[in-house]
Amino acid sequence: MDRAFQIDLQPIPGIIEVLDRMTLPHCVASSGPHRKMQTTLGVTGLLDRFKGRIYSAVDVGRGKPPFLTCSYSPLAVWGPNRAAAW
Repeated sequence: MDRAFQIDLQPIPGIIEVLDRMTLPHCVASSGPHRKMQTTLGVTGLLDRFKGRIYSAVDVGRGKPPFLTCSYSPLAVWGPNRAAAW
């Protein structure tokens, strides 16, 4: 799988510009394992943009339903006070 990613994976067109304009804290949340996210974000050149803000279902102990990972992410990025407003 990693080899296929190395050859074919490309970032979504325009994503760099979108990320450059974002003013709110942001992160990556996925049901995939950290190893896969490290590979995909690394190949697409996005890994450094999200360093320290990459969350997997592994982090919450249970990936389903998907909102558990997404609920955990703002908590980790913003802290409990700001995440409550999310």
